[in-house]
Amino acid sequence: MSRIKEYIKSHMHVIMVLPVIIWVAVFLFGPLLIIGTFSFYTNTTLGYLPQLTLDNYAKLITEPIYGSIFSFTIYNAVLITIISLVVGYPVAYYLAFKIKNDNTRLLLVLVLIIPFWVDFTTKLMSWFPILGTNGVINYSLMSLGIINEPISLFILSPTAATIVMLQTYVLFMIAPILLGLGNVEYDIYNAAETLGANRFQIFRHITLPLSRPGIVIGSSFVFVMTMGDFVTPRVLGGSMQTIGILVAMQSSLLNWPLASALATVIIIITLIVVLALFKIVNVGKLVF
Repeated sequence: MSRIKEYIKSHMHVIMVLPVIIWVAVFLFGPLLIIGTFSFYTNTTLGYLPQLTLDNYAKLITEPIYGSIFSFTIYNAVLITIISLVVGYPVAYYLAFKIKNDNTRLLLVLVLIIPFWVDFTTKLMSWFPILGTNGVINYSLMSLGIINEPISLFILSPTAATIVMLQTYVLFMIAPILLGLGNVEYDIYNAAETLGANRFQIFRHITLPLSRPGIVIGSSFVFVMTMGDFVTPRVLGGSMQTIGILVAMQSSLLNWPLASALATVIIIITLIVVLALFKIVNVGKLVF
């Protein structure tokens, strides 16, 4: 009994993380393994056959439509990630350095989180009175004399999907950057000012390098979620086609092998991008 107690005590750190390992193995790697296996199965009119084949991946390579949709999906994810960084960085900077009161900063962060308290479908539908042909934007533009009649650019178009995805995911860019900037010691800035550095030099040589881990993590979040989002493009994107929509469409047609192959390629692309981003900086600095 004493040996058992000593063994448990010496391996307590392993025992504590064991539930997490089991959870990840069952609910993350398990489904990934199933998807990867299905991607090599043979599709039939009545479902699939467990006969291994490369036809699903060959179709993705040989048929130009898949290449164009993949290219657009990646382009759209990169675009939204860049816009989120351009919009989110000043917000994180303002919250970190311009808001001195912690309670005020917390209140502003809660305001940013409020949209996530609303059901996702309800939030999407609430954009129609804003972006629609009879919505607030068109009404304002007509009132100002900028346009003579309502335009459909802001609804059921890639522009509408981009606006909504930006509003949805920009918080995931702001939060890691704010966390990184919040860990900066103000003595560094005082020392830099004492040595004669101006604001631009301080930002370039101190603030920006220290915020890079947050930028990388935020970019990873936004890119991955945009790549996998199919609800927003389907509801607001009009004729917009993304890989997420294609996966949902093939799944509804019971073409699970092709849907699995598409999902596998998405996973591989996002994994490569995330690993490449993590190679840029040591993201562990954001936590430790």
